[in-house]
Amino acid sequence: DGFEESNNMKMSYTRDDEGKVILADVLRYGKKETTPFTWTYDQDGFLTDVSSPVASLSSFEYEAGNMVTFRNTAFEFGNPSLVNNPSAPDVIWAYMALMDNVEPFMYVPYFLGWYTKASAQLPTAMLEPSNTGTGTDTYPITYEFDSDGYVVKMYLGSDKVEYFYGE
Repeated sequence: DGFEESNNMKMSYTRDDEGKVILADVLRYGKKETTPFTWTYDQDGFLTDVSSPVASLSSFEYEAGNMVTFRNTAFEFGNPSLVNNPSAPDVIWAYMALMDNVEPFMYVPYFLGWYTKASAQLPTAMLEPSNTGTGTDTYPITYEFDSDGYVVKMYLGSDKVEYFYGE
């Protein structure tokens, strides 16, 4: 009826001996059979592509250990000294998981701790294609940290994401 919040009705995962997701079988809205999505990683263990048999659903690019592209969203890393606690999850994955309610199967492994790779630095800006159809819109990103160096708040334009860590 056009009011669904997700394309994913059911999902299951296959992981390799190291625990990395290598395949997600997803029952898509309106389908009778699951669609397999293959997860591809680079030599450093960073996820580079999630693809169905017919097309790439999401691709990721990295430079110097930092995620510079997540699907069609780009990130700038303008301050090499801006880093999160090494044990913290990736702020890009956390933000994108909140913003994408269409493909939750992409984020379940992140939430379960099956995918823990994080950018070496924190992004200083997010770039998205402009709503006008030409160029990009740039949104500066700022942070608040706790005494252990964990990001507790991330400000991106008018959005604020708060991070809470268990003990």
